Amino acid sequence: MREMGVEPDKHTFPLLLKMFSKSSVVHDPFMVYAQILKFGFDFDCFVGNALISAFGYCGFMKSACRVFDESPEKDIVAWTSLINGYVRNELAVQALKCFVEMRLKGALVDGVTVASVLRAAAMVGDVCFGKCVHGFYVETGRVVLNGSVYCALIDMYFKCGHCEDAYKVFDVMPYRDVVSWTVLVAGFVQCNKYQDALCVFQSMLLDNVMPNAFTPTSVLSACAHTGIGSRKDGASVYSVTRVFENLRVKHVHTWTEMINGLAVHGDALGALNVFSHMLEGGIQPNEVTFLGVLGACSHGGFVDEGKRLFEMMKHTYHLNPKMEHYGCMVDLLGRAGHLEDAKQIIDNMPMKPSPGIVAALLARRQHWICTPDKFVFNVSKLGSSSSGQEAHERNAGVYLILENLRLQLKLVNQAQWNEGFDLASKIDVG
Repeated sequence: MREMGVEPDKHTFPLLLKMFSKSSVVHDPFMVYAQILKFGFDFDCFVGNALISAFGYCGFMKSACRVFDESPEKDIVAWTSLINGYVRNELAVQALKCFVEMRLKGALVDGVTVASVLRAAAMVGDVCFGKCVHGFYVETGRVVLNGSVYCALIDMYFKCGHCEDAYKVFDVMPYRDVVSWTVLVAGFVQCNKYQDALCVFQSMLLDNVMPNAFTPTSVLSACAHTGIGSRKDGASVYSVTRVFENLRVKHVHTWTEMINGLAVHGDALGALNVFSHMLEGGIQPNEVTFLGVLGACSHGGFVDEGKRLFEMMKHTYHLNPKMEHYGCMVDLLGRAGHLEDAKQIIDNMPMKPSPGIVAALLARRQHWICTPDKFVFNVSKLGSSSSGQEAHERNAGVYLILENLRLQLKLVNQAQWNEGFDLASKIDVG
């Protein structure tokens, strides 16, 4: 456009700045801002509002505030754009203060403003503020109700722990689309009401509402926490698997929840198969993904595959294993009877082993060589720190296992056993 000698006008820059909110890649809006200053459109209301929105979306809140302060006309779009910027950058308190100032200045409020303010109230867990907004603007009809306002209300009540109020809002919705259903499912999962989440998901399917890319994430999380103790849960796993297979777009969180859900439900091969398809699709796994596949290997007894994935995590994707990943490896090797390899994992950990990891190894007592000297040697090598008494008090489970082992092995040399027990009591508690 510029190469052809065509000069931009006040309509050009708002359209150009919209790309910052449409693109998944964060761009630098300052180059556009420089052109706005060059052509003298910095005091135009429409251009200024677009700038506030673009700066806020890209995380430059100081610049957004500066443009807002210099704006000659602060209309509803300018205020709402600033509030949206605060919310997007997780500055919920500033967003709520901005809304209060907006009302004191006498600016109008619409549904977009209300939805943003409700999200801010949800972020800080201020249900009183949220209820005030709900009553004053929604119940009285001061703003036009749409799906965004309803979903923001449902999400706010869930995040504040008011599940019944959230469902009441959903129940009065005149039209329920996939977004509102998904918000309801996710809300019950957030509040640890997993059975309710699965019931909502089944009702959603009965209403012939097709899930979107985000629905399976919450459903699989609910399935993972409820187990497969009932036919209803098994049906949910089957349904969400079918939904997952038919999704056109799958992000890393969707893949990860699918892997974790299958692993928890005992389908280790299925979890590893999904992981393989994930890599083939060019999706890069994260730490939670590897936690799922390592857990699948542990429950499935796939020792070599578990070792390979653990090395892949470190050297291919350059992810630093955490305590949970080391715990999966110790459990995997311990289940298979590879106690020396498991002990080597513990010895090479960059952090002190947690009592849970030690307990996972000690619990595989059927694989221990049942001689007192060998047993005491293994126990004494599990780690040490200066917090022996505190560890003794906080980790009764480890000592219960040790006591059971002592009785089973019928150690004759009590002094030798006490030596091993004292050393084990110095395991770091993190």
